[in-house]
Amino acid sequence: MKKATRRVFWVLWMVLAGALPAYANNPPQPDGMLSLILIFPAVILGSRLAKVEGTEDETRWRIPRGIFLGLAALVAAAGTEIGGIAMLILLFYGIFSAGRAIRRGQGARRFAIGAALILYSFFACGDYLLSLNSWPPHTETWGLSTLRNIATAETAFKTEKRLDANKNGIGEYGSLQDLVRALYLDEVYTRPQGRSGYRSTVVVTGNAAEDEKGFFAYTSPVDYGPAESAVWQVIPGGSWVKAFRPQRYPARRTFAVDETGVVREADLGRSRPVSREETQNWNESKR
Repeated sequence: MKKATRRVFWVLWMVLAGALPAYANNPPQPDGMLSLILIFPAVILGSRLAKVEGTEDETRWRIPRGIFLGLAALVAAAGTEIGGIAMLILLFYGIFSAGRAIRRGQGARRFAIGAALILYSFFACGDYLLSLNSWPPHTETWGLSTLRNIATAETAFKTEKRLDANKNGIGEYGSLQDLVRALYLDEVYTRPQGRSGYRSTVVVTGNAAEDEKGFFAYTSPVDYGPAESAVWQVIPGGSWVKAFRPQRYPARRTFAVDETGVVREADLGRSRPVSREETQNWNESKR
């Protein structure tokens, strides 16, 4: 019976850690949520090691207290402001349990157990907070949105005649710098490190004085390579590790678009310049 109960609890913890946060507005990473709910077994284990004896009042309120704390853990999965309040409740529970182990435990080791519970409670809450903003980046999605933003900006730039070199009343397409100066794009698009892991290039075709016929733009990954391993997403404390590692935005695919609005993509095996003619043989992006 005890084994079956433990299995049920482990299943519930994994659901709280992964499945439920996935439906929240600002979900924590599974590692952060798991770190937080592991406060419960840490308190239980610490209390047993310290040989803490429960009082009659504690026994009477055990079920209501368990329901209240369980609801707090459930609310923490939301990851919003109310989730932060729930986190503070669980932090208080961990610290209070540590003080209880020190005051009513037996033997000198109760001090070490109490200190360990306090440290773990702060560690778990810190991991939870960090995990709210440590979801793995969907770099290729960002690269695709970057390219589409450029295509939209080019269309608006031409339609609104922000550049008319030959003064014939027909607008022309603009360079990347033109689009930024006209406030259609943010300055980050022109930086060497690119935007969200992708570096952009825009080529205006034809002669501006003779009404050039189009434009060609592409975005290529700054850091070519496979997506980062998801191992830190499930290991308690993983968000702590990610917080102190340099942020990487690896991606494999290069995206290209022209005045037709058709987006094409290809994995070139590395990040390199491409030509308009080359991209005509790429597959059309279905994303």
